[in-house]
Amino acid sequence: MKKTIFITVFIMIALFSFADSLKKTMETNGLYVFEKPIDIVDFKLEDVDGKIHKLSDYNGQVVFLNFWASWCGPCRSEMPSMQELQNKYKDKGFVILAVNLRESAKTTSDFMKRNKLDFTVLLDKDGSVGATYSARSIPTTYIIDRNSKVIGGMIGAREWTGDGIEKAIEEILTQ
Repeated sequence: MKKTIFITVFIMIALFSFADSLKKTMETNGLYVFEKPIDIVDFKLEDVDGKIHKLSDYNGQVVFLNFWASWCGPCRSEMPSMQELQNKYKDKGFVILAVNLRESAKTTSDFMKRNKLDFTVLLDKDGSVGATYSARSIPTTYIIDRNSKVIGGMIGAREWTGDGIEKAIEEILTQ
């Protein structure tokens, strides 16, 4: 009985320490961390080839949900580092869903090809998904854990590679 209680208490302390460590890592690297993770609001959008994607299709993966447009300079500046993240972590359960706001499939596809970007791009033709996720400024990025909970995010562009942010992603991937 004492052994069971000790193990339970040890696990609870370890989980709390892990969550606290992740929060510190994320915040140190400029990400806002929600006090309590938020359930995703599912959506259904087409990609540039017309294939339908639902956010819930990615349950069990860590999702980097980014709202952007090709005319947005800060959005364009962060995309090469997003591609690097995708290349590094795609085989570990990490996926980028870049939701383009109110641009055509052709404009978006041309931009992706011209910039040699191959992560998943979805088209929010009327901006309704962006509005649901409060993407009033772009880029806006959310991090969704494997349990389909929005755990944090940020408004504005950033360099997404480097030891700090990659440490945070690696911690989220191990949860």
